[in-house]
Amino acid sequence: MTVNVYSGYGVKMETVLLWKDFFEKHFPDITTHFVDGKNILNNNPNVLLFPGGFASKFAKSLGLKRREKIKKWVADGGKYIGICAGAYLASETYTWSLGISPVKISKPWKRGHHKAIIKIEDGYKKVDYFNGPVFERWSKDIQIIARYYDDIPDADNNHNMMKSPAIIANAYQDGKILLLSPHLEKTPGMEDELAFLITGLFS
Repeated sequence: MTVNVYSGYGVKMETVLLWKDFFEKHFPDITTHFVDGKNILNNNPNVLLFPGGFASKFAKSLGLKRREKIKKWVADGGKYIGICAGAYLASETYTWSLGISPVKISKPWKRGHHKAIIKIEDGYKKVDYFNGPVFERWSKDIQIIARYYDDIPDADNNHNMMKSPAIIANAYQDGKILLLSPHLEKTPGMEDELAFLITGLFS
């Protein structure tokens, strides 16, 4: 199993180091490469992970042709993980989005940095949240893994977060998609839950 983690334009070095530690701890037998937009599909990856950062910068780094190549790669059986900005990139919201997950994201997107409450399985957890996408429309084909049970208003004081999906999964032709709006990788005690979700995607 080979995972390419996007670490180019729009990603902070601290984010790269966090994911490096995460994969070394939870998936020591998996080969992990940290790549930029030009090299995104090098190394014949099984999985692409787009972390937190700035989704529009990700899209700019990739360019239209490589974004189309990623869509085809997923359609042919690739597995895509999107965390926060990576979820924005996967959605159908923007002209630069990949459109591999049938979700629309609420605008405006700024809500700031908070501890947000999610309901996952039968439990409520406080997780790290930093301007993550709030899905306002989604297809019936989406699997909702967790929902927000919080009400953080956006920059226009809209209140539409409560019970919206926080973690989702879907298929895109032969590929699999896992999207997380909050940052479980930055939430103490939630790293194992994230590893469990990722393991499910690998199967």
